[in-house]
Amino acid sequence: MRSPPVGRRQKLRVIVSMAEDGHSASEIAEALQMKRRAVCALAARNGIVIGRRGGTRRVGAYVPRVTFGVVDKLATDAGISRSAMIGRIVKAVCGNVAAAKRFLGKQARR
Repeated sequence: MRSPPVGRRQKLRVIVSMAEDGHSASEIAEALQMKRRAVCALAARNGIVIGRRGGTRRVGAYVPRVTFGVVDKLATDAGISRSAMIGRIVKAVCGNVAAAKRFLGKQARR
């Protein structure tokens, strides 16, 4: 890990960058060698929104209506949100890169 930035502006740049990448306040604090509370206070004073779920990244995608219907039905039957179901599907398919490439076949190649 590289050494943390020294100045306030440098820290703000890192906080903005990491927050945009979906890192949590704890992850940012660890990278900057600061306390989580200090990162949250600095972000709040500067209008920076930090995600709540560390280790996760928000992903958006457009899917065909039929695919959406399948995800919606699976989520409804499981009693969870569609986003949670999509997360479960991705986790099942992408357990590791080699398995995901085998499962997706030509669709995983350029």
